Amino acid sequence: MLNRPLATLVMIARTSSFQRAANELNMTLSAVSMQMKTLETSLGVALFDRSTRPPQLTPLGRRVELAARDVLAAETKMTALVAEPGKMSGIYHIGFVPTASVRLAPAMLLRARAQHPDARFEMTTGLSGDLSRRVQAGELDAAVVTAPMSDRGHAVVAEEEIVWALPNSHRESSIDECLDTLPFIQFIPATGIGSLIDAHLTEAGQSAKEVIVIDSVEAVMECVRAGLGFTALPRPDVERYGSDLVASRSLSDPPLMRRLVLEQHVRLEAGDQGRELAKLLKS
Repeated sequence: MLNRPLATLVMIARTSSFQRAANELNMTLSAVSMQMKTLETSLGVALFDRSTRPPQLTPLGRRVELAARDVLAAETKMTALVAEPGKMSGIYHIGFVPTASVRLAPAMLLRARAQHPDARFEMTTGLSGDLSRRVQAGELDAAVVTAPMSDRGHAVVAEEEIVWALPNSHRESSIDECLDTLPFIQFIPATGIGSLIDAHLTEAGQSAKEVIVIDSVEAVMECVRAGLGFTALPRPDVERYGSDLVASRSLSDPPLMRRLVLEQHVRLEAGDQGRELAKLLKS
């Protein structure tokens, strides 16, 4: 029995959906369904109640899914055990906050191809809080997330200044004028970037008359480009999506920095594998 179907089973349990699991794993729905039918045939039991929509894990299926997590953790541990010191080999499940994946993942993969040809990476994206929970649960080996202001315990892989992004119509306006006349287009305040910005605005005593919350950095910047409001985001995102329709300026002096850190499951963080992964991301 191969372990890939077990990883798919764990993802289905986490997302409560065959379709969402397929999206997370970059698979087709039919491929996910076939894997589960093959796994059920191999085990000789029904893992899902298919009389419901979507299918739900049976009580026995839930026990098998918990055991699958242990098997996958043991596989990663065994891979680390037999790996050549200073070399990565095997399959690593890595999470990224979306903006970090755009900037860090391609360079990381290029370095890994040259330095660790026996390593393979399966990547997913998500919000910082969800990725951190998945690392702690052992579903991910590691994740690049936005660190809260108080965090000093993880390896920093990048730092980015958070800046105001203003539509051209308000290029010369003060921030107080923008707060009074424009909606503030806010990236989700409950996690990652959003929580840093929300904390800064609260501490500075700045509040907008109207706030629009959007869960996509790209969509936030499109609204600013269209002149619908203004925002605060990491400078690389403003520069990537802003073009010449958006003006940027520092949020504060000294600048407010967003730190991207690498959170690792305990099976990686104590050994060579974790150190090498951090090097790939920081190089």
